[in-house]
Amino acid sequence: MNRYRVTCTNCKNSVEDVNKSIIVDDHRPALFCCEKCVDSFYRSEIEHFLTQEKELRRDLQYFDKIIIDDQIKESYLKETLKDPQEIWEDTNPLGDKYYYLLNEFPYEDQTTFYFIIICKVFNSKPSFILHYTLGQDQRFVNFYRTSKKVKGEEPKDGFSKEQMVIPQEILNEIQVLRSEYFAQMLELRKDRDIKYEYFPLYEKFLTETLDNPDEVYEQVENDKIISTSVKTAYLNEEAFFYYVIGMKIKEVDNEVVLPIFSFPTTDVDLCKYFNKGSLIHKKVRN
Repeated sequence: MNRYRVTCTNCKNSVEDVNKSIIVDDHRPALFCCEKCVDSFYRSEIEHFLTQEKELRRDLQYFDKIIIDDQIKESYLKETLKDPQEIWEDTNPLGDKYYYLLNEFPYEDQTTFYFIIICKVFNSKPSFILHYTLGQDQRFVNFYRTSKKVKGEEPKDGFSKEQMVIPQEILNEIQVLRSEYFAQMLELRKDRDIKYEYFPLYEKFLTETLDNPDEVYEQVENDKIISTSVKTAYLNEEAFFYYVIGMKIKEVDNEVVLPIFSFPTTDVDLCKYFNKGSLIHKKVRN
């Protein structure tokens, strides 16, 4: 008799032998009974990254195709998984982590291209591929150099470990607040503002906005300190404001901001609405 009932995260069927289950993410305690359930669970994210690439190419007007034999492409994929030249780590507003592996390979006419993999990590090793692509245009490649480059120039240094454990009740509260702020933003934004489907192009500004904001506002909601960081930035020479709304929590002896919701905008009225609370930081410009 099993003391506890363990179920598959996707199909919810009981998992009799946990040792035969599949886990693909160091940072999410999700267990799967089979590879089919892993594919089904992450299907929406797989489709998201495919759509993201299409929109990125359209935005950059970069449509060239790199023609490589399937067998050679498979060998490049395995080599990139095994020994990437670059490893980048990205975190979404809910704390889910994604890893970007890049390798540069020779191509025709003494040129090169990059093999790019987006994946999950378990036990410090790539565990599940969400998307992969190939590119030569540096603007395209740089999009996949995300918020944090993993320390250590040698791949043997591996993947950094997340030290902070966020209580489930905080994660639940963040999810509720995220839905509320998202609804407010959609209701108030003007039609001429940055289109929602382009938001993934701007996610790389999240860490920069938190680390080096132009302004920071704070207010208290339900006994929680809500922090709003704002930064003026540029994408394709177009100026915009990037907002990161987060919750301040204690981590040992420090206070950290957990992102709740982030978005880009060119709407000054929307900025005025979200500039709530006391202005506690303003960058002095020369």
